[in-house]
Amino acid sequence: MKKKLLVAGAVILICLAAVMAGLYGYSRTDHAKKLLVDQINTLIPGTLSAERIDVLAAGSFLWLENLQLQDPQGNTCLAFDALRLNIRLSALFDKVLEIENLQIDRPRVNIAADGSGRINIMDALVAGDDAPEDIPADDQSATGIPLNVQIRKAGIKNGSFAFSDPANTVSAAAVNIAISDADLVQQTAKIFINISGISLSNAGNSP
Repeated sequence: MKKKLLVAGAVILICLAAVMAGLYGYSRTDHAKKLLVDQINTLIPGTLSAERIDVLAAGSFLWLENLQLQDPQGNTCLAFDALRLNIRLSALFDKVLEIENLQIDRPRVNIAADGSGRINIMDALVAGDDAPEDIPADDQSATGIPLNVQIRKAGIKNGSFAFSDPANTVSAAAVNIAISDADLVQQTAKIFINISGISLSNAGNSP
């Protein structure tokens, strides 16, 4: 009887391993990636597209390439050439999200606000009826940070940023940021920021 139970347990483990291997293999197919993007697009008012979505591949936990987010009017509000993320999974058992490396190449952020204060990137991600309500200032439900975040190394390379509303436009042609040894609980970090090509304009001063 004991031998039969061991054999049955071994068969179950083999079946589970086969299912997990199959799911992992399927997750890396183009069909699965397209299905994921299509599912996201059913949940947001905007449109998300990406040429590459890889999980646990090429030495990275997550690898995205040529991601683009458009608002409902078809205007691009966020795009980047590549994002590579490595995390130490074992740290999650200690309630720590430890980011070993996060690199974002050539991100382009274009935020626009209309006269009523609506922002394009929020319109792309959240429908008006789904916008979260403001949390009352005296809400004491939060009892602390449930998960610490530590960043060993992170960087933004060759980014650009623009913000515009009916009266003003602010843009930066080159944004480079490097972060290391960051700890959310300790509130410590080493941060280097280099921004150039800053432009400011006011609609009232335009000819």
